[in-house]
Amino acid sequence: MLKSFIEDHQNDKEKLQLAIQTQDFPLWLNIIHALKGCSGSVGAELLSTQLELLEKQDTFVELVELPELFSNIFSKTFTEAAQWLKQQPTSNIDTEELPNEQLQILFNKLRKKLDNRSFDFDEEVLAITNGVSSKHNKLVLELIDKLEVFDYLSAINIVQQLQTELTP
Repeated sequence: MLKSFIEDHQNDKEKLQLAIQTQDFPLWLNIIHALKGCSGSVGAELLSTQLELLEKQDTFVELVELPELFSNIFSKTFTEAAQWLKQQPTSNIDTEELPNEQLQILFNKLRKKLDNRSFDFDEEVLAITNGVSSKHNKLVLELIDKLEVFDYLSAINIVQQLQTELTP
């Protein structure tokens, strides 16, 4: 999820600067709104707070360029996120299929996190990805796609479908 955040939003600072230069308030609002929601979801609270301040129209009208504080926080957030991702192990979980009981435990843990709108589910998703049989790969890929765009309701439905299919 953090990787998608970086890939999808790393150029937003330049896009915001362009919106200022062209006085394109709708573009400004679209970028701010999307970036604010995603930054909050990945735990980048300082960036999210700065975006709330920039979201106000009276602020936009006065801008000639992006405020230095926002620019610095934006750069620092993306630099630290990329560094954190590089430090994460690629996988320390066996790629053997897991018994249904273990998969059900993983599904239940993931479901609780999704119900709470948590974004810290990488461990469960990785274990599920590696632990289900190949005939369920399509559903697992759909699950990952839904999580990457924060579509929790669809992700919950996919988890339920996987649980049903794996129940003996």
